[in-house]
Amino acid sequence: MRFTRHYAAPVCSPARASLLTGMVPERVGFNTNARGLSAELVTLADRLREEGFTTWHIGKWHLGDIERRAWPDYQGFDHWFGFLTWSYLSGLKSGGKLVPGSARYDTPG
Repeated sequence: MRFTRHYAAPVCSPARASLLTGMVPERVGFNTNARGLSAELVTLADRLREEGFTTWHIGKWHLGDIERRAWPDYQGFDHWFGFLTWSYLSGLKSGGKLVPGSARYDTPG
């Protein structure tokens, strides 16, 4: 078998976007920024909710953290526990706001 056309990304976010929406990341306008998925997109969690399921997201979200409407509860999840992105994993709360962790080799910023 020879694969001549494929897609790969240096981060996991595009694959997560695909799994939640059933579409390739480019189709939903997703790229690897902190703005995340549009709240207007229909996700797998939205569909499960419509069928009466309670939906949970547990673990790393990494599908948007800057815009509140990109968080799991706006993407069809009834409950969520975890962190929005790895940069907040080591962060502190300052005045009730998330503060990213310090710069590392992969995010010198």
